[in-house]
This record gives sequence, C-alpha cells and structure tokens, in this order.
Amino acid sequence: MSWYCIGTNLLSAAPAYELITRGDYTDAIITCCTGMASFLFHGEELHDWNMKFIAIRNTDVIMANVTIILTINYLLWRNRRFEIVLWVLPALIYLAELSIFVRFLCTGVYALFCIGMVVKNRQEYIMHYFVGGCIIIAIDVICFIYGNKLQYEWLHGTHHVCAFTSQYLFLCSTSKVE
Repeated sequence: MSWYCIGTNLLSAAPAYELITRGDYTDAIITCCTGMASFLFHGEELHDWNMKFIAIRNTDVIMANVTIILTINYLLWRNRRFEIVLWVLPALIYLAELSIFVRFLCTGVYALFCIGMVVKNRQEYIMHYFVGGCIIIAIDVICFIYGNKLQYEWLHGTHHVCAFTSQYLFLCSTSKVE
C-alpha cells in the first residue's frame, strides 16, 4: 500500500490539465509541484529515499497549503489570487512547523468562508460541481484525520485522490465565471 500513498499524487495532473486548458499555466505548475512534493515526501517517509526529512516535509506542507489557498482564491478573487497568496505566504511557511490541528483550523476557517461566499453568489457558479467538490473534500478530511491514526498508507493515499478530485471539481464550478 505504500506505493498507493505515493502514486496517488500523480492525480495532481487532472486539475493541472484543467488549469492548462484555461490558460492558467502558473496555477497548473503550482498544482503539479504540490503533487511532486507530496510524491517525494511520501517516498522519503515510507521508503527512505535519502532526502532531508524535515525539508521535504515542510515543502509538502507549504505547497499543499498554497494550493488550498490558491484554489479558494481562484473561486473568489481569480484576478487577485496570486497577490493574496503572496500576502499569506509568510504565515503558510510559519504554519508548516505547527501542529496539524492548527494548520487544519486555519485553512478550514478560510474554506468555510469560501463556501459561504460561493453559496451567497451561487448564480455565478455551476453548483453541482461545487457541491460535488464539497462532498469529496469532506471525505478527504475524514481520510486525512483517520489516516494519521489508522491504515495510514491506504487512507492518506485516498486523501490525495480526494484532494485533487475536489480541486478539479471546484475549478469546473467556475466555468460560468469565465
């Protein structure tokens, strides 16, 4: 199952491809780099690929959080998303050394704000994609929380599948905006 946990990061190609078709190449590169950082981190974690553990772990955490914030900003403030990410990047770097609970709380509050804003402006979105993304991200959170305690390789790998699938669905929900 360790290769499942590592290999599921290749699904970052799905939202990256969607971003490329929209001409959002920087977002696509960031999404692919997030998948690659996680691929390398789990390779180091599960197979000792002879990398600096803390360095690749922090890269994975920071890239994952950047992708979360960038995707939320893509939904809400597409034209200012990079500016907003740059404003919060120092906090994301700092958060990499804090507990999972604190990181989850910070990104969770921002995600709940996003959900509220999308629901408020639902006429601007394709809501069945957005709701699908919310359902998948809820499954993702469950897999992530329990994956750190039970059947790590299986549940954490499924977390990767859910994270990239939900990102893809969230992107599809913005098709009306374009």
